[in-house]
Amino acid sequence: MNISKKMDTLILRQKPLFKIELQKDGFIATNEADSNDNGIYLFEKIESISLHEKRVNWFVSAFSYVFGFLIGGGSGGIHKERNQLKISYDNVDRQIMMDNCDMNLAERVVQKIKFKMPR
Repeated sequence: MNISKKMDTLILRQKPLFKIELQKDGFIATNEADSNDNGIYLFEKIESISLHEKRVNWFVSAFSYVFGFLIGGGSGGIHKERNQLKISYDNVDRQIMMDNCDMNLAERVVQKIKFKMPR
C-alpha cells in the first residue's frame, strides 16, 4: 500500500473546507464540518460509492401530512433530504453530508473513485 503518492486534490467546499486527495491506492477525506468523515479510504475496501443530490422525499412528506391530519395537530411538512455521499467501506455504510459542496465536482470525484475501485 502506497497512500503517500499524491495524485490529485479536489476542493469540494472552501468554508468549512472539504477536500478529497486522490492517491495511488485510496483517497484522503478532510471535512472541517464533521471530523468523523476524515480519514484514509483504500480503494480495495470500498464496496460501493454513490452521490445523492438534494431532493424531496415524497414518501416521508406524505406520511407527515397524513399523520398530522390523523392526530389533529395540523399539517405536516415537506421533508427534504440533503446532498450526501454514501460509501459502503469495509462492511460499514457511511453517509457524508455534502452541504454547499460543488456537486458537479463531487460527481467527477465519485467517477474517479469508481474507476480505481477493484471490479
